[in-house]
Amino acid sequence: MSDERRALRELARRYGVQESYANVFGQRVHAGVDSTIAVLRAMGAPVAAHPDATGALRARKEELARRPLEPVTVAWDGRLPSVEVHVPTSNAGEEVRFALTPEGEEPDRWGSTSPTVEGPPESGFAPARLRLGQRLPTGRHHLWVETNQGPVHALVLSAPRTCPQPDGRWWGVFAPLYALRAEDDWGVGSFSELAKFRGWIGGLGGSVAATLPLFAQFLDEPMVEPSPYSPASRLFWNETYIDVTRAPGLDGCTEAREALDDPSFEEQLARLRKNDLTDHPAVAAAKRRVLDPLAQQTFTGALPAGLSDLASNPRATDYARFRAEVERRGAWWGAWPRTEREGSLSGSALDDDRARYHLFVQWLATEQLSEAAGRASAAGGLMLDLPIGVNGAGYDVWRERDSFAPDVAAGAPPDAFWSQGQDWGAPPPHPHGTRLAGYRYHDEVFRTLFRYAAVARIDHAIGLHRLYWVPRGASAKDGVYVRYRAQEWYALLSIAANEAGAVVAGEDLGTVPGYVRPAMKAHGLLRTYVAQREAGNAGLPEPPAESVAALNTHDMPTWAGFWRGTDVPLREELGLIDRDQAERILEARRGGRGALPASLPGLLADPDGQDPRASLEASLERLAASRAAIVMASLGDLLLEADPQNVPGTGPERLNWRRRYPWTLEEIQRRPDIASTLERIDRSRRAGTAEETAVTQESGTP
Repeated sequence: MSDERRALRELARRYGVQESYANVFGQRVHAGVDSTIAVLRAMGAPVAAHPDATGALRARKEELARRPLEPVTVAWDGRLPSVEVHVPTSNAGEEVRFALTPEGEEPDRWGSTSPTVEGPPESGFAPARLRLGQRLPTGRHHLWVETNQGPVHALVLSAPRTCPQPDGRWWGVFAPLYALRAEDDWGVGSFSELAKFRGWIGGLGGSVAATLPLFAQFLDEPMVEPSPYSPASRLFWNETYIDVTRAPGLDGCTEAREALDDPSFEEQLARLRKNDLTDHPAVAAAKRRVLDPLAQQTFTGALPAGLSDLASNPRATDYARFRAEVERRGAWWGAWPRTEREGSLSGSALDDDRARYHLFVQWLATEQLSEAAGRASAAGGLMLDLPIGVNGAGYDVWRERDSFAPDVAAGAPPDAFWSQGQDWGAPPPHPHGTRLAGYRYHDEVFRTLFRYAAVARIDHAIGLHRLYWVPRGASAKDGVYVRYRAQEWYALLSIAANEAGAVVAGEDLGTVPGYVRPAMKAHGLLRTYVAQREAGNAGLPEPPAESVAALNTHDMPTWAGFWRGTDVPLREELGLIDRDQAERILEARRGGRGALPASLPGLLADPDGQDPRASLEASLERLAASRAAIVMASLGDLLLEADPQNVPGTGPERLNWRRRYPWTLEEIQRRPDIASTLERIDRSRRAGTAEETAVTQESGTP
């Protein structure tokens, strides 16, 4: 191996880039040189080709050796026994002064301790450890250390080791909000339907009403992106879910009332309401026609308390000005003039009609989402989803540039489901930029979610440990894995979850290294159990106790489609699998249909997949009787919907993220077949909780 090749390998290691990984078939896949260089460059390494690696490695070694403190340290359960430091070799034996403060505060007193050198010096600095023996309250703190250049500080995350757990065996139902119908909806479910959905599930004994991400999206020109997994921001909410008829001041706004009373507008709403597919841009435009004049009128007088608070919030006004600038220029921020592109916008949000609109609708959205969440009620509530990334043209990447890696996209390597791999388009978190920024942005994201989520589902939870980076212009097959500081991410999650009293579930499907699930369990994250993946020739195995168990996910076939095998020809047609793979999958499905009755007493054999209802109900009852912490049913499955909400690897032309249910929520609630299935799930869950409680009391376990 050449010196340049060795230098590149060592440089990659020091940046956290994996040289190879084991795929889902157990084969070792090595990172390509071009992809490795592209990923290193995206992280800021000064390397464009092999010959640059030696100099880049020298610079990286010196940078790390001269760093007095690691940017972030974790204190589990408040214990901070020691920290790693780098001290000048000239005074390695001298005492070091240190202080601990809440984040943002200056030290008012200092302690001192002697460092213990733990390795050979490099670039004039020796790695050492400071023995502190401190106890800290939960939260974010600063560790200060006095150096020759003055005091420096690092972030200390004092976190409970585990996230909260469900009290008993919970169950719930999943439905995309846009898919929910009402007699008077505007072509999409609203936060009012979400509140009714949650109330219905709660009334049947359920604890969880789950939906797809509700974050802000681009739904008008120049950027229409219907995928809820490509949000414009993970700090703000999607205003198309606002129930316009419940907006304060509507009756007193002449222009808004005139729009509502316009016969042509009523006809437009009727068309949107009848559609089998949500027309997200048309819905957004219709709601804005009414909400915009209402927003302008509201800002002419004394602002309601919540809106006044939002209008004085720098983050909210910054977001509103960004959205206004996108609309004004008709282009994403990368095409703006240099000053604006680099984050400087002139003027005030309160003097800009477009920005005032975005402040107003964020106020309405948070008010209505808060009512739908009902977080002050009994245990349980909404399960909200946190996408792994954001739209690269969105607010978060524009404002928090250092927390993201440009010129690459997060994705997934080829596996049994997606033979070509996946490129999700979203720029991944920068593993070093986020640390140097104290995870400020991601901490804000978690807190935004937990404000309303009783259960937070972390999309692609493997990303807490590592993410598959696909260089721009490269095939998804040619990605490279990049490591993250998993303990720091778990600590961020734990602090936010414990402060909110929320349960955390991780989506851990796909290429999962062996260390991920034990780490999730150790920190109280529920894992994901999916019957479609687990069912096989041995029937349907028991879900783990620390899991959210379901038949499928939003990215998989509906149960009816899976049982009949109608999804396989579609995936072959789209080029997602080849003919041999399709045959193998169909053969496995036939074997699974034949084996399922062995683990589901009372289920009759259905070798040709003609009766999805019987297998659906039997499988749900099997999950409900299990020890799984949470069992989820999909409303689409209960309705025997044939088509999925999304087919990964395909665009909007496949009707992704648009399918609405053919009945209103009220009609669905009156269906005896659905009610009886959910009642059986509730009985099984309650029986399991009672049995678990009895065993606990018998054993004397607190």
